[in-house]
Amino acid sequence: MRAPNEMPTFDALFEPLLAALRALGGSGSIEEIYAKTVEVAGISEDVASQMHDSDKSNMTEVGYRLAWARTYLRKYGLIDNEGGILHDLAQHLLLQRRTVDGGLPVPGPARPVVGNPSQSY
Repeated sequence: MRAPNEMPTFDALFEPLLAALRALGGSGSIEEIYAKTVEVAGISEDVASQMHDSDKSNMTEVGYRLAWARTYLRKYGLIDNEGGILHDLAQHLLLQRRTVDGGLPVPGPARPVVGNPSQSY
């Protein structure tokens, strides 16, 4: 688990982003989604205020990574271009982390579950 003072990776924002969208009723503006995701993920103000590239943009690093998270979730077919959730079961069925014996998460990007979720790969 990430500490509140650590910058989350874009893939670590998948589940908080989906949870934020659900909390917002299924959709929201980019600003609403950003604020709710930061809240849900427990990102500290210090981390949330870090700029991505202050010479080239006014986007925060969290905002930049959240934009990539939205892009991947759109490519997975889980959200639409307006930021709405398309599949209610997405966060439970399609974003399962790979696990090792004992159910401990293995570092790496989330992957869609194909076939029987209890089957060993």
